[in-house]
Amino acid sequence: MLDKLGIATALHSKSLRLDFRQGAIAKSDVGLQDSDYASDVMADKSKGEKFRLTIKGTDGTLKAETDHVRFLTTDSIPTLEMVTYFLTAESLDEYVQLIRDAVQDYGLPPEPAKRWIETTRNNPGRKSGYSLNDGNSLGFDVGYDLRYDGSKNVQVIIVSVSKFDSVAG
Repeated sequence: MLDKLGIATALHSKSLRLDFRQGAIAKSDVGLQDSDYASDVMADKSKGEKFRLTIKGTDGTLKAETDHVRFLTTDSIPTLEMVTYFLTAESLDEYVQLIRDAVQDYGLPPEPAKRWIETTRNNPGRKSGYSLNDGNSLGFDVGYDLRYDGSKNVQVIIVSVSKFDSVAG
């Protein structure tokens, strides 16, 4: 549930589970009115807390550790159609591993990821904002928006989960 009690329960248990098998989450299924906005779910960053995020799709399950989940919707849409969350890494090696895992686990295209990794390894102090094309191996789209700044101690990836729209060719 994504009402106040449900969010408190998720933070206490350090676990948030979502079902994205329908491509969106009906607000009524998570204790919200159709006109409600879902609150962000945020762990206590000052204590370094994170929680387990699990999103079930038609073809697999996404599992991540994060401290912040955001739901994108409006007051005129009865569903939560996009979920974003934040991954952090404290080294380039850890950051690269997150990207490689996403290529393997979520089906992100490997070539752009390899090029970004190679370019960044050759110049680790650089600053880069780069979005990798979505992967959809779990039955929903997973996008990685890389926010890398080699001058900072913590690097961020903004991950988006949304309905998979196949395009017939």
